[in-house]
Amino acid sequence: HSGWAIEGAIGSEFKVDASYLSANVKLANSIETATQTYDVNILLSGEIYSGISHEMRRLCRQIDVVRFPGSTSAMRLFTIDLEPTRVKVQPSPSRPEKSRYKLRMMREATKEARWLATYIPSDQFTSDQLLVTMRERFVPSFAQRFEMGFRNYECGEWNDACRILFEASEIIGGDGPARALISFMNSISSPIDGSAPKSWRGVRLLVL
Repeated sequence: HSGWAIEGAIGSEFKVDASYLSANVKLANSIETATQTYDVNILLSGEIYSGISHEMRRLCRQIDVVRFPGSTSAMRLFTIDLEPTRVKVQPSPSRPEKSRYKLRMMREATKEARWLATYIPSDQFTSDQLLVTMRERFVPSFAQRFEMGFRNYECGEWNDACRILFEASEIIGGDGPARALISFMNSISSPIDGSAPKSWRGVRLLVL
C-alpha cells in the first residue's frame, strides 16, 4: 500500500527508533494480515497497482474489492501469482573468506543495477528461472477462468461465480483467492437459491 504518513522518533537517550503514524499504516498492516485470508504470499492495494508499469500490471491478478473496518473507501486487492515452494533450496556450501567477499560484491552490484533507469522489473518474470518456476502452475486458462468468475462475483451472479471459480481452482489444483471468495459467498448468500443479498454492491467488508 502507499500513502502519506507522519514520521516521528520514539525511544530514550540510549535508543531511538522511527515510528510512522497514519490511516495508511493501519491499512498496510490490514492488507498484510489479509494475505492469510486469501492464502497468498503478497497483496497489493489499488494505489500500488495504479503506480506500477503496464507490464507489471499484466502480471497482477485482482482478487477482491473490500472495505476494512474503520475505512469508508473501497479498495481493490491484487496479488502476483507465485509459488515459492516449487523452488528447491540448495544448501549453501562453505566458502573461503575471499569467495564470500566476492559474492557480497556481486550482490551489491546486482542491487545497484536495479536502481538504474534501464532496469525493467517485469523482464525478470521471463528471464529469471526461479520466478518462471514459481509461476509455472498459473496457466493462462486458469487466469481467464478466474477473471470470468470474479466478474460474476462482482456483479452479484453468485451461482455462476461459485461454479466458475471452483472450476478455475481445479485447473491448478487449488487456489486461495477462489476458495476465499466461494467461502464468503456461501456465508451470506440466500439459503433458498444461493443468490447475492439485495444490498450487494460489489464490495465486501473484510473483518480480520
